[in-house]
Amino acid sequence: MSLHTADRSADAATVPESSLQMPKPLLETRYGLYYLRARGRFNLERGNTRAAMKDFDTCREIAAEWSLDLPELAPWRVDMAEAMLHLGQSARARELVDEHLVRLRPAVETSPAGSHPSATPAAGGAARNSTGC
Repeated sequence: MSLHTADRSADAATVPESSLQMPKPLLETRYGLYYLRARGRFNLERGNTRAAMKDFDTCREIAAEWSLDLPELAPWRVDMAEAMLHLGQSARARELVDEHLVRLRPAVETSPAGSHPSATPAAGGAARNSTGC
């Protein structure tokens, strides 16, 4: 664990749980997916793996219900895989990452040449960090 991670975890522990509640109307929009992912990432960072998994699973359910289970919009599989690694379930984590990559491949193959974020090494990280849920 790096010092930077330890500092973030200490800060996360001071945030009251009630401040993480999501307004119900937000859940009915795509921003609700982004919020669920962010809250799940936050919970994962502070060591609350089960709560994180619940948020990632809710993200999965909503994306499937809306026929928006697109890895570029809602990369919940990658987040859930990280949670599985925290629980020592590396085989399940690998399955989720493989599913994510298989679903991502059609988007990569249909993008115009040179326009995909991975076309340049410097752009890859920025695109990955700007992805929503």
